[in-house]
Amino acid sequence: MNRTVDAATDPVLVACAHGTRSPTGRRLIAELALAAKELRPGLVTTAAFVDVQPPTVVDVVAGLAAEGRSAVVVPLLLSGGYHVHVDIAGAVAGADGTVAARPLGPDPRLAAVLLDRLVEAGADPQDPGTAVVVAAAGSSDERAVADVEHTAALLQRSWAGPVTTGYGSAAQPPVPDAVAAARDAGAERVVLASYLLAPGHFHDKLAGAGADLVTAPLLPDPRIAAVLLDRYDAAVATMAPPEPAEPAPAEPVPPRPATTPSGGRRWNRTVSALVTAALALALGFGLVVQIRSTGEAEITGATEEDLVRILDELDTREEQLRQQLTEREQAVEELSGTRTQSGSALAEAQRRAETIGILNGTLPSRGPGLRLVVEDPDGAVTPAVLLDALQELRGAGAEAIEVDGVRVVVSSYVGGTPGELTVDGQSLSAPYEVLAIGPPTDLEVALNVSGGVVADVARTGGTARVTQADELAIDSLVRGR
Repeated sequence: MNRTVDAATDPVLVACAHGTRSPTGRRLIAELALAAKELRPGLVTTAAFVDVQPPTVVDVVAGLAAEGRSAVVVPLLLSGGYHVHVDIAGAVAGADGTVAARPLGPDPRLAAVLLDRLVEAGADPQDPGTAVVVAAAGSSDERAVADVEHTAALLQRSWAGPVTTGYGSAAQPPVPDAVAAARDAGAERVVLASYLLAPGHFHDKLAGAGADLVTAPLLPDPRIAAVLLDRYDAAVATMAPPEPAEPAPAEPVPPRPATTPSGGRRWNRTVSALVTAALALALGFGLVVQIRSTGEAEITGATEEDLVRILDELDTREEQLRQQLTEREQAVEELSGTRTQSGSALAEAQRRAETIGILNGTLPSRGPGLRLVVEDPDGAVTPAVLLDALQELRGAGAEAIEVDGVRVVVSSYVGGTPGELTVDGQSLSAPYEVLAIGPPTDLEVALNVSGGVVADVARTGGTARVTQADELAIDSLVRGR
């Protein structure tokens, strides 16, 4: 697990979760990826989701492919169902140099975490009268059900009473029915073992299932980060080493009419230009915030050498983009020439170009959001606190963020020392003003979660004021690095 990392060439670890509206759940999933990075210093990680929250795994994989980066998508899922075999498999299918790893479960270490959660909840593993129902989210995919059954069998090895399974949706039996069946079978006590990574919709439903006890979800636990890295390493081992590309001989391009009677050629050329623009804006796409701090040991996830490599990669992206554009030119030209189909492709290209441009910081953004003002009278607010604020806002759905007039994008880094913070090398001055465009209520909840950003600022002697706004404007742009 502790192997040497080359941040410039090793595949990016895409930690792909289901997605949740729970701020606590979002924080725990983000911390899982950070824990893996702490175990593997220098490893480049980014987040993706299959549902509920952005960015989607499709967009993240496409952005990395546009940058010429190989990647391993590790499903932060406990079984192999639809999301693994369809959503994630489909996202990596057309991306060269990208593979999908196995989901986290089943794994004996996850069963061990389940056992610990049961004990923490007050259940006795040696009591034959205590039945356990392993409560999973559920899937109509038989493979997912088999994975959960496997986990229950692993847990049964350490539990004296009966261990069965129940599901929140799609699979049988439903959790309340499984609890009732355990009682009918003679159990004196029924405990629900929450086989979920983090709080959210399914975990909230367990309280009403009729059990005597409900355990906490699996996260946080360092063993899960170790499983995550093992899945990544196993997938990397299957990847063929890259071969040097040989230039293809130039092919003559037959002359083409400027227009067709239906106007189709004119429309296709417009679509081609806009798709080209979308691909260009995709450079740097992603939601990884890189850290550079000389004064905070706890956030020094990358060495100066690693950061230099990262910046060097930016210098090569223009050439990589040209190669991507060449590869896709033929596919773009094959779009239908009819006005209806071309118009649809044009609208989709415009939408994607705008979305990627906003995320990449090359386009301004306007919309509802919030303003966070951090007062720091003692000069004690650390880069870690500011970084946490940015991560919480991204996780809660912020599409654009600005700190004291500096646009925060994929290659942004938080640095400096307490009282002398920087973003992308630009000095900040207290009070620090953070603008974020996104769902205002979700953003505010993310910052005010117990033990979160607002509490962290208070512990330094500062104050954090959060104000929702119906309309904000972020006009600062990234001009190049």
